[in-house]
Amino acid sequence: MSPIVVVTGLTPTLSDFIARLRLDLFDAGQRAGDQPRWTDMDLARALDRATDVYTSAAPLLKQTLIPTWPFSRLYALPPDAWFADAVEYPYGLFPHWSQPFEERLSALVPPPASAPPATISLGAGGALSSGAYSWQITHLVPGGGETMPTPLASGTATAGQRALLGGLPLGPYGVVDRRIYRTAAGGTQPTLAGSVGDNLTTIFVDGAADAAIAAAAAPPIANTTQGIPLFELQISDSKLPNAGDAGGQDPNYGWIGLRYAAKHELDANGTTMPERHWDVLCLGAAMFAIWAYLVPTADNFHYVDGQFRDQVDDTKVPAAWAATGRDLETRFNERIALVKNEENSGVAAVGSWGDKPERWDRL
Repeated sequence: MSPIVVVTGLTPTLSDFIARLRLDLFDAGQRAGDQPRWTDMDLARALDRATDVYTSAAPLLKQTLIPTWPFSRLYALPPDAWFADAVEYPYGLFPHWSQPFEERLSALVPPPASAPPATISLGAGGALSSGAYSWQITHLVPGGGETMPTPLASGTATAGQRALLGGLPLGPYGVVDRRIYRTAAGGTQPTLAGSVGDNLTTIFVDGAADAAIAAAAAPPIANTTQGIPLFELQISDSKLPNAGDAGGQDPNYGWIGLRYAAKHELDANGTTMPERHWDVLCLGAAMFAIWAYLVPTADNFHYVDGQFRDQVDDTKVPAAWAATGRDLETRFNERIALVKNEENSGVAAVGSWGDKPERWDRL
């Protein structure tokens, strides 16, 4: 087997780690004619399980900016987030203003109320065609969850008109936007005409041409508002964002800075784990690979050959694999404990626990 060489400044890829793991396990390639005990898929799975355990001790910290919704406390976590670490709002102040928050899953939001129907006023200034139109409305929650549509209004337009829809129903807590769907003139299948932009406005102006929204999204056929990972700002109502640009204030008020923990990456492009912890990953993967291999070896038995009366004892094999697995498990857990201590070494001690002050970083 050729040596594994990593160019300075780069990190090993998944295939490099699989090759390293085979060396650690003395698995094929060391002697002519050897057949590997584990496939590449087996070892990739073992590495993935070890990455999960390592990430629980030293997660990959990422940071992103999330646009605010007017007067909303709820915001969706990124798809790759394991948990939120810190929420900075308003973003861009110095010192940073970290806000208290709580993680939760979104509740099931009902579709908009069907009564009373919205008012409709048709007038000049749009690109509607001549014919009968109908509009529908849905609720939107952070993370893209959406309810099924509810009929909103209907009317007959002439060419070049636009429709002003009034009296739009407001959504319950958790709704951050509402979407409007519209049929083409004389049609029956609605497509997305636009978004209201918040859960406060009660009017929507629709003057888009039928051709402009013909390829837009159709209304959802299922309610997808439940079970989305969110974080909820634990601040007073007076400090909630009131618009995308905070009513003309500092534009940073329109953004939330989120620092969150994600799983470390190991793929064809390399790994996000530091070099000093690569041995942890190989130890854990070897342990998981041996535990998996132990299952088929346990199907051995002790017997006496009928012709030569030779005694054959395969029952020692599982015990040997189990002992090796336990040794690797002990070493892996010790290294994980060291990683945890390393991660915690720079964290300041907390004198007393309780409600987190809004200006935590200043205290």
